Amino acid sequence: PYALFAEAVALDPSWESEPNALATTANPWPENRDEMSGVIGWRGDVDWFFIPLPAQREGPLHLLLAPPQGLSLAMGLEREDGTFLDVVRDLPPGVALDWTETMNHSLANQVGVRVSIKAAGRAYDPVHRYSLKRSFRGKKSV
Repeated sequence: PYALFAEAVALDPSWESEPNALATTANPWPENRDEMSGVIGWRGDVDWFFIPLPAQREGPLHLLLAPPQGLSLAMGLEREDGTFLDVVRDLPPGVALDWTETMNHSLANQVGVRVSIKAAGRAYDPVHRYSLKRSFRGKKSV
């Protein structure tokens, strides 16, 4: 015989949570967080985040995506109104991407930006996390 115990625990607000596979179900970025984490838990898993943009920003948006070792990621960005902003494909495993808002990739007059993260191929890794950091100051992400 065996015993099974269950415990309800609060979700960690620094982790992505399902369902967030569509831009319309993107996880809202908590105002008091500079970093979020997630895993690509199955083939075809896509994680979406919605990053609100403060009305008075101290600088351009900076994102730093750090994939886990052994998993190549892709990151897509779109404006809050759904228009294409940028895409980065085949980010090598373990190599961080530092993305910065520029004149060509402007977020002027936008309330927020949607960011998607997925595996660059058919791979997935339900164990090792990626991290996504954001900042509005200086040249580098937090």
